[in-house]
This record gives sequence, C-alpha cells and structure tokens, in this order.
Amino acid sequence: MDTYHAETSLLGSILLESSLFKEVEIDSNYFNYSQHKVIFEAMEEAYKEKGKIDAVILTSVLGEKIGAVGGVMYLTDLANSVPSTSTFKHYEQILKESYQLQQAKLAVQKFLHQPSVTSLDRLVDDLKCHMLTASSTEECTYSDLVGISEELMDPASEQLGFTTGLEPFDQLTGGLQRGDLVILAARPSVGKTAFALNVAAGHCKNGGSTLLFSLEMGRRQLLMMS
Repeated sequence: MDTYHAETSLLGSILLESSLFKEVEIDSNYFNYSQHKVIFEAMEEAYKEKGKIDAVILTSVLGEKIGAVGGVMYLTDLANSVPSTSTFKHYEQILKESYQLQQAKLAVQKFLHQPSVTSLDRLVDDLKCHMLTASSTEECTYSDLVGISEELMDPASEQLGFTTGLEPFDQLTGGLQRGDLVILAARPSVGKTAFALNVAAGHCKNGGSTLLFSLEMGRRQLLMMS
C-alpha cells in the first residue's frame, strides 16, 4: 500500500470510529499530502474540543479550509473508502516507516552537501534516531508469545487448566481453560467423537463433570464408543 492510500485509510478509519484518535501515535508531520495534514490537524482540534470526530464536526472546524481539502464530498469519500477499522494500526505503521525513511534521506542529503568527519558523526546519530523499530503492538505480541512458550515448556501447577488425561494434548495446551469455547473439526469418520469422549472421560476421572449433547448418535452408540 502506498502512503497516499495509507493516509486516506487512516483518516477514514478515524471518521468511522472517532475513539481511535486517542490511540494515534503520530502527528500531522507524518503526512505527505498537504490536504491530509490539514484534515488531521482539524481532527486533533475537534477531538480536543468535542471528544468526538465526524464529518459534520470536522466541516465546522475546518471552516473556510474545507474547500482546500476537497470539500465535504472528500470527507465522505474518506469514510466510505474504509471497509473495516481493524487494520488501523497497520496504516499508521506505514506512515511511521515512510516518515522515518524520509528523515533518514534528508540526513544523508545534508551530509553529502557538506561532508566532514563532524557531519559524519552527526549523520550516524541522526540515522540511529530515525532507525526503523517495531510497533508497540508487535513488541507486545512478541513478548506474549515468548511468555506463552515459556509457560508451556515449564508450566507451574497453578497455571494449568482442566487436564484431560491425554498427556501430549495437556502439555501443548496447558489443559482446557474455564470459559473457553473449543471447536473440534475434521473430516467425517476420523475419530472426532471418540476423541471428544476421551477428553470428557479424562476430565471426569480428574474430578470434573461433563454434560454431553449429541445430535447425531444415540445413547447406545455413544456408550459403545466410550
């Protein structure tokens, strides 16, 4: 996705769900297109004053600038161009990376204009400052995955859920957790019911209880399988 569409998608997401604005980690300097800078600054002002952002409020805040950004129709098109706000952070990350690369490019051009040992040290510092880093969401996800893998490798007894009696399954999952909905899916006649019955039986053997509903097999068939 190019920066233009990333900018329109980010602005459109905010118009669809104004509460996203409080999650924004960038400012208007991260936008390449002047009309988008103006719209974002108006969004910032609208959110501070009203705590909400929509096309009507934004039009009021923009005032005479509305024509310069494409008019009310452009604001409407921004909102209509976004099918979902779920990838909002992805659009923001694209703008972050574009901005960091632009700043790095400017630093290199400045060094080439007046190269020297001193300016080389300054260039290294500038490049370190603008070095691309993972988003906070990616860092949190990585930390969570590391934590989960460590727990599975060496689980504490209090972290385990309900054991099923199937040791490999329990080691991989940490047991069944209260409140979870577990869906077992496979091709016909490969042992789904038998596996589910073994899980239920293992839970009962460990002091639990199981409530079983069957829409396909009768009681006799289930008893024979168990």
